[in-house]
Amino acid sequence: MITEYWLIRRGHYRVSDLYTAKRDGWYFYFYGINLRAYAAYLSGILINVVGFAGAVARDVPLPAKRIYQMSFFTGFGVSALVYISLNYFFPTPGSWQKFHEVDESEFVDTEREKAGKSGSEEEGSVDGDEKIKDKAHDSQEKVEIKAV
Repeated sequence: MITEYWLIRRGHYRVSDLYTAKRDGWYFYFYGINLRAYAAYLSGILINVVGFAGAVARDVPLPAKRIYQMSFFTGFGVSALVYISLNYFFPTPGSWQKFHEVDESEFVDTEREKAGKSGSEEEGSVDGDEKIKDKAHDSQEKVEIKAV
């Protein structure tokens, strides 16, 4: 999940796609199972299996024991590399995109000017500001997202 959020999606998520089963959604997987994540999960376990056998009274090479002693880090690293590789070669919708920041403050100021609000009116009108912020949010969703 860390690799998915920070490296693949670059810190972005789409709430509307979390609650839909559309085939073009960011979180649509094969019968609801992310096979890339499952393969990465298994690879993180398999790197430590030989060391685990050494921990339960089998004779195994010393490097296998050392890898097992650092199983959290080795498992996490291998899983992350496998997951990144699988997502690179078999990308999902919304992955590896370049996201552009949207400065909402300029949009809100422009909408206030269009509405003809002055500084004293702004303080008392919470409802008007909410409408302007909703418009800003709607325009932010319409921003073109280009793939890298």
